[in-house]
This record gives sequence, C-alpha cells and structure tokens, in this order.
Amino acid sequence: MSSVPLFSGCLCLARGRPPGARWWYCAAAVSAGCTLLSLHGTRSGRHVLAGICCALTAGALYTLFTLAAAAVIRAGGPAGATMGIVFGGAGLLMAPYLAIASPPWLATPAGVGVACYLGLAATAGAYLLYGHGLRAVPVHIAAILLLTEPACATILAVTVLRDHLTLPAWTGLILLAATLPASALPAGGPGAGRLPGRHRQAPARPRLARTGWAAGLVLLRGLCRWNG
Repeated sequence: MSSVPLFSGCLCLARGRPPGARWWYCAAAVSAGCTLLSLHGTRSGRHVLAGICCALTAGALYTLFTLAAAAVIRAGGPAGATMGIVFGGAGLLMAPYLAIASPPWLATPAGVGVACYLGLAATAGAYLLYGHGLRAVPVHIAAILLLTEPACATILAVTVLRDHLTLPAWTGLILLAATLPASALPAGGPGAGRLPGRHRQAPARPRLARTGWAAGLVLLRGLCRWNG
C-alpha cells in the first residue's frame, strides 16, 4: 500500500499532469511512514523478496484500479454501480478458490459474522465511500490519503487490542499523522486561489469541500476496513 502514492505520481507524469513539489515530498514521507509501520512484526526469511515483489505488483494494480474507477465515475458513472461491477466481478473470480479451500471457520456463527462484516462494511461500505470521494478528489491526492487506512488500523490496534509498537512503528505513525493533513491542502496552502474584494473566498470553497470529502471519506474507509 505504501507504493500506491509513488505509482500514482508516476502515472501522472506519464499522462503529462505532474503533481507539484509539495505533493512529492508528502508522497515520499507517507510512503516512508507506512513502510516503517509495516516493519512492525516483520520476520526475515528467504521469501521476503518474493513477498516484496508481490506487494509492489499489488500496489501498481491498485493504482490502475483507482485511476480507471475515477475516470468512469467522473464521466458520469454511478459510484455504487462502478464499485459493484469491480468487486462483483472479483467475487466471481474468487468463488472457485472459496469452493476449493472451504475454510471450516466460515461454517460457524462467528465466521458468518466476520464474513458479513468483511463483505458489507470493510468492502461494500468502504469502497462505496471511496468511489464517492474519487468523484471530487484527484487520484494522486486520494492515493496519499489512502494511507489513512493503516494509520487508523494501527491506532485501533494500540488502543483496543493493546498492541505494543516498536520505535520504528511509532516513528512511521507520527510521520503519517504529520504529513497526511498537509497532502490534502490545496496547492499553495489553505488560502490559495483567493481573490481580493467580495469574491475573495469563492474559488477556495470547492477546494475546501474537496479536502473535506477526501479526509472524511478516506478516514471512514480506513475505519471500515479495520478488521482487528
């Protein structure tokens, strides 16, 4: 997940729409913070390199998914229908694996509850909010705010599950907390785009609304995605 902002920045460069310098600083900072968080509880082994390659591939594919979904939604497609098609198709592709694996916990009452939560809240609800956010938020900004999710999960793990973080993990969490708000601000700072006279604040309102959508929806998505 920490690679998604960097991949999105590269896609913006390839499309001739490079983000500003501040965005690159924020992207590097949140990616470093998320990487430090991921080091918590990590074990070394011969499969680490393969795992890193798989994770980077997943990050690149997730970036393409976000870009494609945003393009469809901004072209007038309903956010709910767009996400429903994507994840409905993904569910069909994964159905044979579920039939083969048939995990025994799924047949228990607790397993049914967990499956319902993961399906309704962590996936359907979270990505419905994400889709609505993509209608107003640029993809490269959404890619950074996406990392609110591991930050929320870490905070809940510490406060609810009484998990103990290492110093690098605390450093990563602080780095995320310090950088995520700055990444959502309009280019040029909170007052960018203001004009003198009675029309001074009019251009800033859409940007502030966009920031609110971004922070609120992605934060809710992070909370919904947390599964303990």
